[in-house]
Amino acid sequence: MRTRHVSPRQAFTLIELLVVIAIIAILIALLLPAVQQAREAARRSQCKNNLKQIGLALHNYHDTHGVFPASVYNPGRKPSPAGIISNATGRIMLLPYLDQAPLYNQFNFNSATGTNDGEGNCPASAIYPGAGSGGAKYLAGTDAGVLANVTLGGTIIPAFYCPSDPGDRFHTSGCNTPGPKMARYCYEFNVTTWDPTQYWDLESATSRTMFGVNSHSSMRDITDGSSNTVAITESTMQLEYHDWKTWSSSAYATAGATLQDINRPLNMRNYYSWTNAGIPPYGNPSRAFHKLSDGGHAGSTHVGGLHILLGDGAVRFLSENVDFGVRRDLSRIADGNVIGEY
Repeated sequence: MRTRHVSPRQAFTLIELLVVIAIIAILIALLLPAVQQAREAARRSQCKNNLKQIGLALHNYHDTHGVFPASVYNPGRKPSPAGIISNATGRIMLLPYLDQAPLYNQFNFNSATGTNDGEGNCPASAIYPGAGSGGAKYLAGTDAGVLANVTLGGTIIPAFYCPSDPGDRFHTSGCNTPGPKMARYCYEFNVTTWDPTQYWDLESATSRTMFGVNSHSSMRDITDGSSNTVAITESTMQLEYHDWKTWSSSAYATAGATLQDINRPLNMRNYYSWTNAGIPPYGNPSRAFHKLSDGGHAGSTHVGGLHILLGDGAVRFLSENVDFGVRRDLSRIADGNVIGEY
């Protein structure tokens, strides 16, 4: 008789299987940071592209009107030069140049685009039941017109968002009772000061920025050179007061975001003193941290700095470690200072 030899069955041992799994886990662990970096690089590219679109819109506006738009028109503080409060921002004026003409045409510019009058009053009780009506005498237009504009302010425009910023895109407008939701945005006009009572015409010629309250700068005003002047800066959606980071300003609005505040680093997490380390950023602001000061300041959620749009339409990434003097000189349009490498 012939004896049949049966070869042993080939299979992984438990140890071999565990080794393979461990190797795969290590490879995944090594790969994930690269994937995250690639994603962030893509988001930064999109952020840069958004600013380029805004830059083109600014220049098209200037070609049409001979001036750049103001960062804000007659914001909600008294007294305003016109005697009434408009609260409209330059973002609205740029809409036709961002393929948003239908939305622009729906705004009623005979009425204010924001609800507050500088004293925290709503336009009238007809809009917010139970709210005071003391603000109606200060706001331009009718209650219905203001409400219609505020409702339009809830429109999301993708070009105004940095994809890296996870902040809440809406702010609930209202005084004593909640009103319509208004959209927040990531990009702000660069201004000398966030103070909405400081009008651009009253600023020193050597300290002015391109934008401000009721500003009307043009290319000929930028004697330092448009490639040496910041027009738009990033500002994260939930820094400081963000009632103002909407289509309009409000009672506690700012004129824009300032890049030249010596007390404000460009890393957004340095703006706060944490009171509860267990709550991550963009949690409940009243629980997670307390506000160090009022006003709008430049910042971003990018690692290492933020994007700036220059007056000539170029977009640069500004390091968070850049010298304050460079930030100041980049902000001003006619100080005559020479800007070095940055």
